[in-house]
Amino acid sequence: MKSLHCIRYGDGSPILFVHGNPSTHTLWRPLTERLADSFTVIAIDLPGFGASGSPLHPTEFRLQQMAASVAHFCREHHLHRFHLVGHSFGAAVSATLATLQPEMVLSLALITPLGLRTPPVGRLATIGWLRRAAVLLWPRLPVRIKGMLAKGGARLSYGPAYHPIRAAEIAQEAQRHDLPRSMSLLMMEADLQEYRNTLRNLQQLQPMPLLLVGAGEDRIVPFAQFQQVAALLPRAQRHIFPDSGHVPMWQYPAELEQLLREHLAKRD
Repeated sequence: MKSLHCIRYGDGSPILFVHGNPSTHTLWRPLTERLADSFTVIAIDLPGFGASGSPLHPTEFRLQQMAASVAHFCREHHLHRFHLVGHSFGAAVSATLATLQPEMVLSLALITPLGLRTPPVGRLATIGWLRRAAVLLWPRLPVRIKGMLAKGGARLSYGPAYHPIRAAEIAQEAQRHDLPRSMSLLMMEADLQEYRNTLRNLQQLQPMPLLLVGAGEDRIVPFAQFQQVAALLPRAQRHIFPDSGHVPMWQYPAELEQLLREHLAKRD
């Protein structure tokens, strides 16, 4: 199993951050920079993203295999007990890890998590010819064109939090030649019924504190899908940012920092 790339700094109880699809550890910068004064912050690149190696076999992109990769990383880095924060698809990976290895997870926060149905943008991965064309053509596209496409995706995802400097960083990260393969396989290999069962099991994991964060203007995972996830987790503390897009950590970093500090204090 290949090691995952990460950033790690700060001092205190560890928090592990897991990004979504597509992204990298840089997604978490507004929070890691704020929380590092009190915690050890660790943000990983999932397999196939950022600077982490890509799995050879498609089945390694399944939720349980992704969670196993993160668990392996934790053992490799001597992270025996930690707080876990996941975003979007990374929230589904985090929920899966928490149910498979509950003894490792002090608390769990799911930020605009994957819904129980394939998100509208994710359905593009189910169109065979489009998926094959993207995988084949992406390495051949000029840097400028890939950057333009990545910035368009960022505008959709970030919404009001969109900023040209952050978009340029995302465009640079999108130059990875195998990115469309990783993006599409995450969606194609996701067993959403298994994910539903994971959330039901998560509901029973007392006393693990659970925080759910939703976004009213999310154009990636529609708010109605967030509500379906929340209905399976009635014990969770919930917070909604009514006018936020899919990445509230960039739109409301101070507010989300405070939410997380209060949440983490329950098991710190």
